[in-house]
Amino acid sequence: CTLAEARRLLEEALSVNKWRGTTPHKEYRHHLPTVNQLVFGDAGEDRGLTFINPNLEPDEVVATFVTAWALGDYGLSHDLLSSNSSLHDGLERDEWIEQRRAWANEAHPTLFELTFVREREASQPALWVPATFSSRNPSSRKEVEIGWSLELTDTQLSGTLKEMPMGTTVYKETGRHWFWTSYSLVQDEGAWRIQHMTDEGAKAQSLAIEELQKRIKEHDDRVNQILQEQKPNQPDERQKAEEVIWRIVQTLYYDDALMVHLPFDRNVNGDAYHRAIGLGAHERAIAYLERIARTFAEYRGEVLRQLGITRESLSEYYGERGMNERAQHFAELAEASIRESLEVENNISGHAILAELIFRRGGNLDEAEAHLKQAREMVTDKDQEANIESDFGNISFERQQLDEALQHYQRAAELDPNFNNIWYKIGLVQRRLNQLDDALASFERAIEMQPQELAPYAELTVIYTKQGQLLRARETLEQGLRGNPKSAHLLALLSSVYLEGGDLRRATAVLEEAEQINPKLDIVQAMRDELNRRKKK
Repeated sequence: CTLAEARRLLEEALSVNKWRGTTPHKEYRHHLPTVNQLVFGDAGEDRGLTFINPNLEPDEVVATFVTAWALGDYGLSHDLLSSNSSLHDGLERDEWIEQRRAWANEAHPTLFELTFVREREASQPALWVPATFSSRNPSSRKEVEIGWSLELTDTQLSGTLKEMPMGTTVYKETGRHWFWTSYSLVQDEGAWRIQHMTDEGAKAQSLAIEELQKRIKEHDDRVNQILQEQKPNQPDERQKAEEVIWRIVQTLYYDDALMVHLPFDRNVNGDAYHRAIGLGAHERAIAYLERIARTFAEYRGEVLRQLGITRESLSEYYGERGMNERAQHFAELAEASIRESLEVENNISGHAILAELIFRRGGNLDEAEAHLKQAREMVTDKDQEANIESDFGNISFERQQLDEALQHYQRAAELDPNFNNIWYKIGLVQRRLNQLDDALASFERAIEMQPQELAPYAELTVIYTKQGQLLRARETLEQGLRGNPKSAHLLALLSSVYLEGGDLRRATAVLEEAEQINPKLDIVQAMRDELNRRKKK
């Protein structure tokens, strides 16, 4: 680019700094005298180029437009519009950008999520035309649809933006809005650019009930067909997975529209909830559950329990992403939901779930135990009792009452030998009680039942290494790696076994393999420190 064009790009970046109230990068500030002399003082030619890759595919253009818009890069969004796009709304570029910044100052858009973007198949003309005419310019126009969501505060300024769609569902706790939009694209100076936008979510709400139900059934039938025909390692596996996702997401938008017509149909609300849960869209699922809880009082206890479970899942989602304040907030909401459910309905599940939530958060163990005792009095089958015994074991283990913990875990295993992680828990307590032969047998059984779980391999390795059985330790880890070849944790443990045996070369090679997978894992970093220390000796 010319110096004049560089100046324009810098001025735009500085305008973003001013709008955001941020300081320009320290490198820019350091070289500012040179920049002023060579760039801002130059009177060269500005050709008005946007410096956007002209080879972007239509779906890439749309994804970039929506993402940039959601993140506040309104200059980039504007430059992806065609020269005569309806979204210009008669505004010059600077005016267009400033109008959206004014909106963002009130709406505070954040945490953008893209669920699907898809180029639609070319529609056939309604009237017959000669083949030579219809094929003269077959790809001069494209249609792309996109499902996305954004947290924002509703403001009257939203109505002033032509590209602002209607949220089909809104979760008031976070302000997340879900949108479904489509875009017509045309060729403009050799690149695909956006000509027009359609609010598909709003359009769906104008459809008749019968039409919505028909479209939902078509999507459901196709998804079921794909899942039934699914085979491992199919060449089109990725495309089929993407099709399943966009069909389910699009069905959710039709569910939203159907709820406008049938707000008191619990099945419609319930179907939407189950679809959202199936996608792992916990926030959207909660929005549906809260609607059910408000509308159907006769199911309130059951719905509040489900709401608590789903809020806990959302808490875990945020915790895994380092958003600890949010994670704590939804954990508190989850517990509040379960407590409220018990006020509505004294239920075994409510007591058991509340006990588990209290335990997870390091709460009052006596209170958790009291709820488990109430749950045990309501037991009607072995599965429930096994779950409760396991939770009793967890509390005893936390209190360092190892003999009691072992009794509870063994009782759970008697009731349900396939209970999740129960043999690993039994082995853990047995190892702490120095019952090593029993612990080895329990960990082996845990691996037999759940070969993808890493913890039993690690525990066996620790025991074998301490006993000097390095060959058994290595064989255990190699067995684990056959089923989990990308486990940095198991590779780091294998490195430690080689190091314990004095094979520094193999220990280094295996650790390097672990570092390629996950160099930030604690055990990987610890092994690197230990290897470096050994090499210095």
